[in-house]
Amino acid sequence: MTDTQPLSLRRWLVLVLILALICPLLLFGLVYTFRLAGVGEALVLNSLKERGRLQAHALARQLYLPWRNITRLADTVRMDDPIQLRELLTRIVETDQRYLWLGIARTDGRVYAASSGVREGQRVSGRPWFESGLHGSFAGDYHRDPGLAAMLPPQAATERMFDFAAPIRDEEGHTVGVLGAHFDWDEVRSILAGFGADDAQSLLLSADRQVLFGPQGLEGESLRLSTVAPDSRLEPTARIETWPDGKRYVTVTVPEIDYRDLPSFGWRLVIRKDAALALQPVHWLLRHFWIALGIGVAATFGILLLFLQGIAATMRRLADFAWALARGDVNGQPPDEQSFHEAQKLSTALVRLQAHFIPIDGSGQPSHMSDSNDASAERRLRDKDRGSASG
Repeated sequence: MTDTQPLSLRRWLVLVLILALICPLLLFGLVYTFRLAGVGEALVLNSLKERGRLQAHALARQLYLPWRNITRLADTVRMDDPIQLRELLTRIVETDQRYLWLGIARTDGRVYAASSGVREGQRVSGRPWFESGLHGSFAGDYHRDPGLAAMLPPQAATERMFDFAAPIRDEEGHTVGVLGAHFDWDEVRSILAGFGADDAQSLLLSADRQVLFGPQGLEGESLRLSTVAPDSRLEPTARIETWPDGKRYVTVTVPEIDYRDLPSFGWRLVIRKDAALALQPVHWLLRHFWIALGIGVAATFGILLLFLQGIAATMRRLADFAWALARGDVNGQPPDEQSFHEAQKLSTALVRLQAHFIPIDGSGQPSHMSDSNDASAERRLRDKDRGSASG
């Protein structure tokens, strides 16, 4: 069985350097980048959440004015002259072309007066705007009405609309009718289209999560993402989620489109942005952190390695001389080491130890050992080494 050779001082120093420098820095780098990635991702999510909140607020604010006009009109009209009311409603629609139709229905559900006389005398019982308008102000979801579109003037003939409604009350506060308005859906689309300033995309979802506005290929589809799942939270939510196209997006959902006392449409605003693009600044920071850390570690390791190699070389020269001295070679030149204090002391001690092994002749001068003496000394050292190994 052979004895295992111990590591050299140089290898020990390199190993200690790796354990004392590289491993702690690597651990620090992993922990730091993990925390940095988490903080950076949170900042991106919060930024998009704030953007979604502002966009939802801007949309609701622009829809608040026409809704407010409907409620004020309902507070001022009197159901005493249908012809006069028809002229008033027609003039409003012609002035503000965002309104497709304005009409007043009695509590029995029959249209009493309407812009351009459209649907006058018809029953609207069962329609959401009428049923809800009997009890209070109402803002309705997106819908299509081909029958109404066929009766509208050509410049206003569109099937896509959403509704406003408000009750009409008499002087005693009793509901005597409902003022209803069909608002052009293209107005909402134009508002949402103005939000697309960069690579983030805005989507508007109906109450049943159908995409009313969004990227091509998604409109009319129903989203089944956990981000837009119904819940009781009123605050915007944000997470990174995989969409039906297989891509990962930072997805922000604003569950309410509200402003002041504007009734809820039931809509949700969704902001999505490609995760790789949204997190690009975070990845840039992480990448350059590792580059800087790598350069710093490499430079520090190189400098310390050169220093440690100098120490190892000094100790190797001293050890070689001490070993030669132990084997009886007293004629070698002792190394003169001055690099650090301990090496200088050891070098001086070896020189003095060498002096004790140099024989003195009859005149008192040093004499060199003969070759036979060298061989005899070497044999004695080998015998001693074999005896130590066998013992």
